[in-house]
Amino acid sequence: GLLGARAVIAATDRDLVNLEIALDAKRVRPSLPVVLRLFDQNLARRLESSFDVRRALGMSTLAAPAFAAAALGERVVASIQLGNERLVVGRVPEPVAGELGLADAVAAARQGIAVLEAPRRREELWTIVARREDWNRLAERAPATAAKPASHRRHRRHPLTRLRDAWRGASVVARGLLIAILALIVVSVFVFEWGMGLSGTDALYFVVTTITTTGYGDISPRADADWLKLYACLLMLLGSASIATVYSLITDFLVTQRFRQLLGRREVPDGDHVVVAGIGNVGLRVVEELAASGVQVVAIERDPEAPFLNSIEGLAATVTGDARLPETLQRAGIAKARAVVAVSSDDAANLSIGLIARQLNPAVRTVVRLFDADFARKVESALAVDAAIGASRIAAPTFVASALGPDVVKAFLLAYRFCSLSEHAAPEEWEGTTLDDLEREGLLVLWRDPGGPASRPGRADDLRVARGERLLVARFRQLVRQGLRDMAATSYRA
Repeated sequence: GLLGARAVIAATDRDLVNLEIALDAKRVRPSLPVVLRLFDQNLARRLESSFDVRRALGMSTLAAPAFAAAALGERVVASIQLGNERLVVGRVPEPVAGELGLADAVAAARQGIAVLEAPRRREELWTIVARREDWNRLAERAPATAAKPASHRRHRRHPLTRLRDAWRGASVVARGLLIAILALIVVSVFVFEWGMGLSGTDALYFVVTTITTTGYGDISPRADADWLKLYACLLMLLGSASIATVYSLITDFLVTQRFRQLLGRREVPDGDHVVVAGIGNVGLRVVEELAASGVQVVAIERDPEAPFLNSIEGLAATVTGDARLPETLQRAGIAKARAVVAVSSDDAANLSIGLIARQLNPAVRTVVRLFDADFARKVESALAVDAAIGASRIAAPTFVASALGPDVVKAFLLAYRFCSLSEHAAPEEWEGTTLDDLEREGLLVLWRDPGGPASRPGRADDLRVARGERLLVARFRQLVRQGLRDMAATSYRA
């Protein structure tokens, strides 16, 4: 039915297949709107500008801000890049709304805030649109609406911490040899103290000079029993191995640190960081989003040859291993982490990671990726998981809205309403109309940029729309009738 179709959405999990679908559709109907799923956003921008593709969207790009916001504890619905501005669509409680005067559209606009949805009941949340810096300002007034700002101070690593990292970074064989040598030294001190009648200090001195092959000759077992001579011979043979082992640990640590500096790799922070498990399409974007917000990140990936590990070396510390194992999470510093985000392609693994992380650190915030939305709600209510999110469910509304109309920036669900945000120039027929006039036509202007250096909130005193003015407009579609909505809400509570 391509000839009679309104639009085409190509959303398989293979970029080349989606591109081929778009090429075939455009060949048959050059004017047909095409929306395709594409991970490579550089290629996506080229296709949109040169091939007349309406939108080329990345599911991971659309979903990553929601995962990052959930990790930081914020009630964020969506994150929008509008020119040089980063806008946040989020929810605030009634006390904050009253303090900001959100009920008065003009008062809200003067504070850099636009109201997207006002609640019907006092206990519900207000949905607002604000610049990122204004949203961070709300965090200081209402800690429940957003997490504490990211800490930018550098942690001074204690020397003992560096020794611990060197120990953890050494191979199992090297660590085993070092433990064996230390045990041999302790045993040898007691042997020579008892067999040769030496003091503890002299026995330790003799063992060290023997192991290091220094051999001053001031203490010697030459006049002692044969078994002591044989034991001293064994100790001499093991001395060279002991020195080589110690040197190998030191050299390995120094070389590893040097390579980390040359390659731009980061060390695991001492605390207040976010652990991201699973560096796939979504995991990569989540790390980028968190790093852009100034948050320290530790990435865990089971496959050391994973294609995106090199892409995040300058953004996050990396740990290779299975995040379902407690020792892997401990190497990632889970004990002092602020949150863990499990976004692998395996729902069961993500849930397991979240539960194990909470067991190791009861204060950590857990965010897991789950495809099934109903199961995600059950997990949030029944298990110790703070947020269970489906990446495809977050991205799907934007694909749909892009197929239905042009210039869509983002779309999402608000309760039982479908909301799409579009950025476009005001047409000629809007010139001179007020924002209230547009709202009566079902269009809510959230942001306006009349050509100035910075964007401004949509509402202000006696402002009328100018032709060509850039606007961020919200359109709503009711998904179900009010009666069905109330019935569904009652059934869910039951």
